Amino acid sequence: MQVQYRVIYQQGQISVRIDASTKAISCDLSAGTNISIDGTTKAISCDLSAGTNISIDASTKAISCDLSAGTNIDITNGVISSTGGGGTTIDTTTDLEVKSLTADDLIVNNIIYNNTTKFNTIVLRRPSGVSGDTLNSINLIEFQVWVNSGNILPTNVSSTFFSFWTNKDVDIGHNAAEEPERIYDEIIDDTSVTNSFNVDNNSPDVALIINLNSLINVSDLQSLILNNRKTNQSRLNRGIGVGIELYNRQEDPTLINPIATTEETTTAEEVYRYEFPAINTYVGGFSNTSSITQIASETLALKEVMSDLNDIITGSLKCDTLTLTGTQINFNNNSFISNTAGSNSGNHLVILINGTEYKINLLNAS
Repeated sequence: MQVQYRVIYQQGQISVRIDASTKAISCDLSAGTNISIDGTTKAISCDLSAGTNISIDASTKAISCDLSAGTNIDITNGVISSTGGGGTTIDTTTDLEVKSLTADDLIVNNIIYNNTTKFNTIVLRRPSGVSGDTLNSINLIEFQVWVNSGNILPTNVSSTFFSFWTNKDVDIGHNAAEEPERIYDEIIDDTSVTNSFNVDNNSPDVALIINLNSLINVSDLQSLILNNRKTNQSRLNRGIGVGIELYNRQEDPTLINPIATTEETTTAEEVYRYEFPAINTYVGGFSNTSSITQIASETLALKEVMSDLNDIITGSLKCDTLTLTGTQINFNNNSFISNTAGSNSGNHLVILINGTEYKINLLNAS
């Protein structure tokens, strides 16, 4: 026996039917407030109404929202910024507790870090106008830029010249045969030097500018090696006061904002080694003698670490777990916590406060 259903529910504006043969269920909807139903296509559309801070374009139906400033929030020309909570700068007075941190640029120890930070101009100059000699000339033997375990400088320079930093694009020449190109000629010998003497007016404003053929990602930079002159103490002292700056000339054609800077040299050394975070990818070994195929060792060169995230957290840091790859936490030059220090080692934690060592014995918790 077949049962045929025609209408099983009908009330108000809702009508539901079951087809007697196919048993298909159908429903006739009725339009309501802000809801339209096309009589032919049965298409349903909705007309929204604008409200507080909400605008709807009459032709495009695009919805936009006008935000209003509030406590500690400022909106100027569509830019949202914070005006409270320690200001817009996180400093030593600010405690920071975050689950994740996303930023366009992260500036660490004078290096701007992001996935696309690149440089194509290198400058060697005296930023503070200091020299360890009576002469301010830039007078050096060799400079190396190590990327992917090789020195890229000999094959990646478009131009190099001496200039005054106040007029940095004007080539002022060089001393006799001591051309600026010798700075990367792979001859690490005092017979092949670059020198601004005689053309620099003994001005501390002199700079050596090296323009590269290509952009180099700073995250790929392993080390910078600077070989100083060493035939006599006066020439060696001339290395004091020199700093190295990296620029992206495409984005900063006037060389105003370096993406990385080294500290100025304060001691007269034969070789200076600037170690960048990618040094842990270097596989070429280190040399105790002058080399064009290996980075100078710590025995040969004075090392400055251009650290990745070392020594940059000030104020308060809160996290679930803090893992250290080294052996100690430094507070300043005279205070640290370490699991080994001097003759004190073993099952205790060492705390050095203002030059005095203290230790805490560590016992097995079980």
